Amino acid sequence: MSPRPEPGQLAQIDEEARLCVPADVLRAVPWWTGEAVDVMAELAEEGLVRIYSMELARPAIDGLFAGLADLAAAERSERLAVLGDRYRTLKFYAERRLRLTKEVTQILGFAPGTRTTVFVRSLARGLEITSLAFRLARLAKTPLSLGLHDDD
Repeated sequence: MSPRPEPGQLAQIDEEARLCVPADVLRAVPWWTGEAVDVMAELAEEGLVRIYSMELARPAIDGLFAGLADLAAAERSERLAVLGDRYRTLKFYAERRLRLTKEVTQILGFAPGTRTTVFVRSLARGLEITSLAFRLARLAKTPLSLGLHDDD
């Protein structure tokens, strides 16, 4: 049986599009050293962004680009566009603030200049940031219940 995942926490994004990641969440991220670092954001789907260390992400992205060499020109062009759009370099500052870009905030469902709350949890190799709507939809579509709420 695998260990239970670390619980996530609500976190605030300020008007300058800076996410303050809770310290308890960051403690579970193996590459976080408390120093400023470039990270790679993966724009996974509407409401979901994953953050990886550049050390882990760069070789994987280079491998994805290398795998496009043998594709037909039209398919290669489309995949290059997706790769260029999906992966974004961000700055993670020592005070636990992750600076988001307008492309990242749009995927999370809000515009820069707006304060918002998101849900942040640690992954085995990074962080996951979800909008509250994405989080609620995930909870609703994956019903894992103890079954203790029934009166029967």
